Amino acid sequence: MGSNFSLIMLYFETTGYGYPKYLCEDILTWFSTTFYPRHTIDITVHHRGLKREGVYGWCDIMSNERNPRNFLIEIQSNLDKRLYATTLMHELIHVKQWVDGNLKLKKGSLVYKGIDCSSGGVDAPHEVEAHGNEEKYLLHYMCDSGRVWTGL
Repeated sequence: MGSNFSLIMLYFETTGYGYPKYLCEDILTWFSTTFYPRHTIDITVHHRGLKREGVYGWCDIMSNERNPRNFLIEIQSNLDKRLYATTLMHELIHVKQWVDGNLKLKKGSLVYKGIDCSSGGVDAPHEVEAHGNEEKYLLHYMCDSGRVWTGL
């Protein structure tokens, strides 16, 4: 059984097993209040085994709307807290890309700032941006929340 929590504009649900619930909720709240205090966003974070897929996390839109606001993030269970926080931040950068309109679906193809990213991979432009900023966003979160690496 997961937990439900809502702020004025953020609705989220966390489900699955093997994750630091307080850290997940704290990062989601920070992300929403920092970047989208006036947007309505619905995020489900599901924790499960992703080793077969060879990834730590995924971010998917939950509808084919022009401006999606409903997202599913899946994260590998039982990650250490720093890797968990970095992975969640990476996937939230993808949420930000969608909300900002930089990442879109056009005629069934994934497009980032006008560049077709359907082939995917870690060198796709939207992934390069997410990898390049995950630590920066995490550091920003830690400074805002007063956390230190040992205190995550």
